[in-house]
Amino acid sequence: MKLLLFLSCLLCTEATKVFNGTIKEAMLNMHGLSKLVSFLNETSILDHLSWAGSYTVFAPNNRALSELSAARKEAFKNDTALLEEIIKYHIALGVYKHADLINDKKLRSLQDDEIRINVYKARHATTAEGCQIVNFDNIASDGVIHVINEVMLPPDGRIADILAIDPEFSIFYSLINGTKFIDLLNDNLLTLFAPNNAAFQNQPSSTIPQIQADPALKEAIVKYHAVRGILWTPGMHNGKLRTLSDDASDLLTVKLKHLHITVQKAQIINRDISANNGVIHTIDTVLFPPSKNVIG
Repeated sequence: MKLLLFLSCLLCTEATKVFNGTIKEAMLNMHGLSKLVSFLNETSILDHLSWAGSYTVFAPNNRALSELSAARKEAFKNDTALLEEIIKYHIALGVYKHADLINDKKLRSLQDDEIRINVYKARHATTAEGCQIVNFDNIASDGVIHVINEVMLPPDGRIADILAIDPEFSIFYSLINGTKFIDLLNDNLLTLFAPNNAAFQNQPSSTIPQIQADPALKEAIVKYHAVRGILWTPGMHNGKLRTLSDDASDLLTVKLKHLHITVQKAQIINRDISANNGVIHTIDTVLFPPSKNVIG
């Protein structure tokens, strides 16, 4: 037992990297952060950190920044204020090392929105607002840096609010608008698999009127697309998910194959859309609960 404890401590020590100097100086010496440093040079944010306290930085690596859309890169290039807001969202007040990043912990960012931490033991994954942390505990004189594999974007509201403003979900939103489902999707910590408009348009023409005319069926379908708790794609694995359906047999089967994730017969085509109370994954097929007889 003592040997195991010794080895465990040794591994923890090796995983922690200590840099001489500030966060900015540490990032200059870290592998894979050159693109982030270039973005930071467009602002003066890090120059003001050292006299204001200690921080935790979630630093997108070069690959994450390379995979940004051309439109978003152009927006950051042309709008320094927007770039500063996004960078501030990647910086949390206080020092939080790997051991401090526990499931559902919320950190206050310099941008003022919260950064939600999630831990998925089955996948050995820890995420910050859905972005997987791939390199922990790079210690600087004024804080700690964790490297992430995507760029974090502040949420645009709660789940139902996002459905309301995104035209891609207008048909799905029409099923819940003005109903109790608005509160259901806004007042709970949830994962929503949201069919886009094309998913509904691919159904027989009678399907949507059938759903709209039957309140019990509508409720069953909405609940079948939602799972309690926050499940970002880095935490997903092959298995079944319990939905909000009133029928315990209405489970969702998740399958991972290479870079594709399917939920029942639906494929996730836009993943990890952050909301203040959870996450939305866009799917290309409407899911019908097995307990209900639906044309589709």
